[in-house]
Amino acid sequence: MNFRETFPVTAWFWRRATSPRSWRNALLGLAGFIIVTGIAFRIDDALFAARVTRIVHSLADIKVDATTEDELVRLIPALKNADGAPWCGTEHCYSITEENPSWTERFWAASRFQRGLQTAFYYWGFPARRFTVGIRIHSERVSGLFYHVMLMSVDPPDPMSPVLLAGATTSHNLDNYTSQVADDQSPEYSIEFRLRQTLFVQLTPLASRELARHAFEIDTACIWSLLFCRKPEQLLPAAFRDQTQISEAALRRLQGAEPCPVSIVKRRVRDGFQIALLELVNVEPGITPDWNHEPHRDASVRLIQVFQKHEHSFFDRPEADAFFDHLSFPLTQTDSSIYPARVPNPVINTLKPGNRYLWFYEDRGRFGTPCEMIPATDAAMTVLAEALRQHETKAP
Repeated sequence: MNFRETFPVTAWFWRRATSPRSWRNALLGLAGFIIVTGIAFRIDDALFAARVTRIVHSLADIKVDATTEDELVRLIPALKNADGAPWCGTEHCYSITEENPSWTERFWAASRFQRGLQTAFYYWGFPARRFTVGIRIHSERVSGLFYHVMLMSVDPPDPMSPVLLAGATTSHNLDNYTSQVADDQSPEYSIEFRLRQTLFVQLTPLASRELARHAFEIDTACIWSLLFCRKPEQLLPAAFRDQTQISEAALRRLQGAEPCPVSIVKRRVRDGFQIALLELVNVEPGITPDWNHEPHRDASVRLIQVFQKHEHSFFDRPEADAFFDHLSFPLTQTDSSIYPARVPNPVINTLKPGNRYLWFYEDRGRFGTPCEMIPATDAAMTVLAEALRQHETKAP
């Protein structure tokens, strides 16, 4: 007996299941499922984008040191208590966090090393996003705030970090991990644009109202579009234009007659740079190429005084003396905001034994950036003394 005669019912179902019509219906059903769920994902993305837009626009109305806690809660009712959060410290804090449901994280984890599968999930509209808001309260008034929008990227410059990040933070100073050339140009409004994946704005309460608005003019249309967001500047287009204009202005300044005005001293004191006074002891007459063929002049300096330093500072390390005995002054310099352009080192033509310089040490092993060292003129020392006095007055 054959299979069909032994199991007639099973054989009948098998013929129906493997018929061309059944295959066609199955494929149509699968296509319908993908299309319907894709539309549902897009609707969910659109609702998420609307919430982000509404909250970020509300953040623009918050004034550091002016908006009270009661006004804040009325303005953004969705805020939740965040005391004890890692970013909060000992202050009273509020936050909002929207992220992927836990079940979607398992899908993304499974596709982490499967680029084709990850791309399919991406264009299907599978949720891959995170939105975070954090607000600090001090003496019943807002003392600082930030927001982040993090999205999955289908074509990241860094495959090990396939995300786009856009956001802003408002506080009383800028951190010194952004471009110092650009921050000197725009000391109250700084923009980090890194690896074409991150666009992050830092601003202080003294930033102009127009620039401050740009940090919160978020465009979320790409979040629910067919191609999604491919660049962080799609989310903050006005801030990206500001970044371009600030970098161009900084480059013009560095190429001009006064590349490092003494006004930068006040900004660098406020933002916590380590600052020391150095005296040139000796300078070699010739020009030496280093390992990457960047010409420089070798010199030795003497540490005269440290005006501002961090805990466990470089100036307290045993290797500091050896460092000062052999210091290299590159003939040209660059910075992330003006790269690949290079500009003349402003102090290269002033190197003479006995001359004194202010050194702004960034404590991250990066040397050769424009205005990292400036002549210690009477005007510069006067600005430094006043800035240090104001900084000490404001310190808690």
